[in-house]
Amino acid sequence: MPYFTHDPDHDFYYLGDEKPDARTFQRYLVDFNPRVVACDVETISLKERIAIGVGIAISPTCAFYFPLFPTESSVTPWHLLKDPDITNIYHNGIFDLGVMSEYDIKQDIHDTNIMSRLLCHKFNGLLELSWLHQMEVHDVKTMLNEAGAKIMLDLPKDVVARKCMQDAMATFKLFEIFYPQTNLEYYNVERSTLPIMLKMSERGILIDHKVRQAIELQLEDDVDLYQGLCEEAEAFNPGSPQQVSYVLAKRGAYNVFGRLPFTRNKYGRLTSTLSTAE
Repeated sequence: MPYFTHDPDHDFYYLGDEKPDARTFQRYLVDFNPRVVACDVETISLKERIAIGVGIAISPTCAFYFPLFPTESSVTPWHLLKDPDITNIYHNGIFDLGVMSEYDIKQDIHDTNIMSRLLCHKFNGLLELSWLHQMEVHDVKTMLNEAGAKIMLDLPKDVVARKCMQDAMATFKLFEIFYPQTNLEYYNVERSTLPIMLKMSERGILIDHKVRQAIELQLEDDVDLYQGLCEEAEAFNPGSPQQVSYVLAKRGAYNVFGRLPFTRNKYGRLTSTLSTAE
């Protein structure tokens, strides 16, 4: 059973396998001088993206949580999130970096969410990857619903802290699992786009409207061309699913199906119209 404690003097939380003492913070985050940390950020809500705290794991079994809002912890180890020589790991880091932009933390990070997708996992959330990391993590919506809360600030501070530290430790564990399996050539290309996407999300994209209009007109001409070809060659309207399915059936396109794919009405019952989506 991991130890969970709060230091009220400096306002930080600890979650780990080793029993804490007065020197736990100094020993792990100062004397130990970690070179790899996994991070997780808690926000007020998905809509109100104000960071209320940051969790920092130095291993899959040891993490700390530092409140940021409404009052910041006096010992938040910002050097761990800013030092270019310290490896920072996030899960879906583009979200965390976006909400932490005011703290000027570094954007050259590792992201286990990207690794998960490159390794072709169908579901990529921390909770959905529990079968891999075997760590305790919780769904935010479920936590809020069970507590009758609407935003994270409605939850007890220790509940938010524990969740954040658990997510950081699970992220660390995923990194240990994924990194040796990941194709680094592909991964590093996608990882390098994170700062670009962050800048785009903050500033928007400058559009050359003359070029956009030229492309739009060309696309309209292409649509007219193919629309005309359909109407002249097969005498059908490509905007009509019924007519499209008729032409496909006439061409034998549905012969590959063991059972014809009919559409369903709003009540879920099969109709006599073949599905063009299939």
